[in-house]
Amino acid sequence: MEDRTSSLVNQQTNISLVEGNEEPASAYTIGPIIANGDPIGAVIIFSKEGSLGDVEQKAVETAAGFLARQMEQ
Repeated sequence: MEDRTSSLVNQQTNISLVEGNEEPASAYTIGPIIANGDPIGAVIIFSKEGSLGDVEQKAVETAAGFLARQMEQ
């Protein structure tokens, strides 16, 4: 997230969506919400079984872009 780009990971791992609570995930995609040049949050899709692809990554990018535009108004 430091480089402010979306990412797609397809490997079994544990992710911490809430501090102190790890969840097993086989894949996830994350996209930063950037408003006025500052990262203010993220949109995440994760799967406990199976993999994610370009469609899910594009959905995350679209949602993050929409939320960023709404926050700038």
